[in-house]
Amino acid sequence: GADVEVLALLLRTLDNLELNDGVIVLGDTSIASHLFAPLQPELSETLVELLQKGQYTAYREALAQSQLSPEVRRTLLEFPYIKGDPEVLNRAETLLLPRDWLQPLRHLTDCLSQLGYAKRLRVDLGFIRDLGYYSGPVFNVYASATGPLIGGGGRYDGLLTEIGLTGQAIGFGLN
Repeated sequence: GADVEVLALLLRTLDNLELNDGVIVLGDTSIASHLFAPLQPELSETLVELLQKGQYTAYREALAQSQLSPEVRRTLLEFPYIKGDPEVLNRAETLLLPRDWLQPLRHLTDCLSQLGYAKRLRVDLGFIRDLGYYSGPVFNVYASATGPLIGGGGRYDGLLTEIGLTGQAIGFGLN
């Protein structure tokens, strides 16, 4: 609920700023956390770092040099390239990822679509941020589909836990 509320607020803010073509690109750090959890910590850290930097060639090379089963390697190779309209979640579900891993992101895109924002949403499963800080959806905000990056945010429940609080925490910043 908090995720939908904050992203709807963000989209209304863009409208109020007359950025009616503004686009949100959504990822979900929990998917990467699930995928990388069974890996050796060193490999997991390397892969996360490479994805954060957008270094896909080096990411593929690190996977090629790893001692992973062909099935796991294929899943890890394909998941960061699942990008596009929210319908790409169907492809992710049939190709590689368990339905329950994708459900939070699917619910978020479905709710925002019902609010009339479907054309302004993109999904990028390879888009992740610091897994120790962010705990779910993360997003970047663009002035238009081909425009500049103007902000971003995400869910960071883990930060609350570190200071002894429980609850949902999600926020964004615009520049």
